[in-house]
Amino acid sequence: MKVLITGASGLVGGRLFVYLKKKRVNVYPVSRKKLYYKKIEFKKIAWESHNNLKKLCKNIDVIIHCAGLN
Repeated sequence: MKVLITGASGLVGGRLFVYLKKKRVNVYPVSRKKLYYKKIEFKKIAWESHNNLKKLCKNIDVIIHCAGLN
């Protein structure tokens, strides 16, 4: 299963990301900023770009939305 977490650099999304990673789930973290956490690259999400959203969600089974307001 492939899980995409928006807001994975935040309080709730970050903890969920770490938990699922420990459970060996294929987790794809995204954030408004391109970040790195323990050698894991966060993909940058551009909410205003339909093509970016479509590309990020391709072949993803579950999307967990934890992003806050910009």
